[in-house]
Amino acid sequence: MLFNFETGKQVTTIPHKADYKRWMNNLDTQDYQKISDAINKYIEDKLVAGQPVTAGWIPTRDWTGTVYMPIYDACGKNFTQAGYFFGLIVFVIMMNRPENWFFGKFSKDGHEIGSITYFTKTQGGI
Repeated sequence: MLFNFETGKQVTTIPHKADYKRWMNNLDTQDYQKISDAINKYIEDKLVAGQPVTAGWIPTRDWTGTVYMPIYDACGKNFTQAGYFFGLIVFVIMMNRPENWFFGKFSKDGHEIGSITYFTKTQGGI
């Protein structure tokens, strides 16, 4: 389940749903499963380590040859849209996980993090 850090309210709807659906229609089901599996593995590793998950830090900057490349293709090879779509995929995965996750926008070393960070209550936040 997913909760907004600032309000404490559970989130049950996908933001920017029209964009998400449009891009999902361009993504092969098998590719989505591989992407989902990779993201869930990353989340599991962070959960075990007691660390937060920052969506933009999951993939490397260059997606060539990775499971994430089909996202770029599904967005018409638009890097900005691909990053946005990736963030939405992570958001949906977090909504459907069994743990209680909180999300928000935060800073690190005085600089705003450009993507959403997720954490569990047991991690004590950021």
